[in-house]
Amino acid sequence: MVLSGSVDMRDERIYKIFPSNLSLREAFQASGESLRKLGYSAKPHATADYKVEVDNYRRLSSDDWDEFVAILGRFPAPDIVQGYGGWVREKDEVRVSFFLTRTSISLAVDSRDLAMVEFLHSRLQEYFHASNVVTEKSQGLADWNLKKTIFLAHRFDEQGKMAFTTVERFLSRCGFSVVDGQGYEAGRIPAKVAERIENQDILLAVVTPGDSTWITSEAAYAHGLKKYVVFLAEEGTAVKKGILGSDYEHLLFPPGNIEKAFSDLLYALPS
Repeated sequence: MVLSGSVDMRDERIYKIFPSNLSLREAFQASGESLRKLGYSAKPHATADYKVEVDNYRRLSSDDWDEFVAILGRFPAPDIVQGYGGWVREKDEVRVSFFLTRTSISLAVDSRDLAMVEFLHSRLQEYFHASNVVTEKSQGLADWNLKKTIFLAHRFDEQGKMAFTTVERFLSRCGFSVVDGQGYEAGRIPAKVAERIENQDILLAVVTPGDSTWITSEAAYAHGLKKYVVFLAEEGTAVKKGILGSDYEHLLFPPGNIEKAFSDLLYALPS
């Protein structure tokens, strides 16, 4: 929602985690009291609009903040709450707007004062007990800015093909685009395979028992192109690090059970 007026900057934050029994009346009441303690007062009614959708059959609206809070006291678990309103203190003005459903909270603060924006957001997050899941990534992964495109290097014997099929199906369902080397097993990387590696952001090397020389060669080529490299190796198999050194993820899986590594694999790849 775009608001007209003299307020220049808008900072909107969306939260997915908050108590299922959150008291909206108490949260909004505390928000208003916080603004009033700072010397702000609600602007004239024409600049505010608050709506409470009780269910599919009843909607209430008000242009008065206190009346809006009272409505939430009467209907503590509405389907949707949305609105905006201006608050003034001498020549200073802030605006608070929001959109709440049963699964998410969107809170926005408009102000010329960046410090005030940060302060109000911290208070709002506190009053609504709001947060988001913090997803940890492998060290440095966030800096790669990766697309979900993978070249999957593997052996082309029966065991290697089975591992490829299992991993490719899993990654495809997770939203990754996966290609492989089309059956080439050569000392030098064919041009078609090199092109495929060049076109992907990630190289995933699946190492099963047997000679993995060309898999390491493909990984080294990708490493030279500054691609993100991950090794998924069966326990007991040897990986020749070569020029790669230790600058890659190295995940292990039990013999014949590559699915055991899928959780760690997702942790090592971009979400």
